[in-house]
Order: sequence, then structure tokens, then C-alpha cells
Amino acid sequence: MTKITAITGSEQSVLKFIKKYIETNGVSPSFYDIADNFDWYVGSANYRVQSLKKKGYIDYVPGKYRTIRVLK
Repeated sequence: MTKITAITGSEQSVLKFIKKYIETNGVSPSFYDIADNFDWYVGSANYRVQSLKKKGYIDYVPGKYRTIRVLK
């Protein structure tokens, strides 16, 4: 079982964006969508998404597009 730990403000913003994007579009955002929304480089979006996965808030299949799902 993955342990849920506290997240940073930017991670909270990304999580909120992911939830709203899925609700609005019916699919999860790509890392490019996340980066574009926050005016970040894709690497910055990737870092925060990986961190959210490590902390147990989301899951996704590496190498597959639009597979992010919210766990908490």
C-alpha cells in the first residue's frame, strides 16, 4: 500500500488541474498540457507528476499517453 504524504503548493495546483482537466475533457492531460497550463518546461511538469505518483496521489503508465488517474 502506498503511503500518502503531504504535497507542495505546486503539486497541489497540478493535482487540482489534473482533476479539472479529466472532469472537463474525459481524458487525463498530457505532460505537455500540464506544462502549458503552468507555463513550465515539460521536465518541470514531469517532475511534479512523478512526485505526485511517488506520494500516492496519482498513478500513470510510463511511456503511455494520457494514462494519469487520480487516486486521492
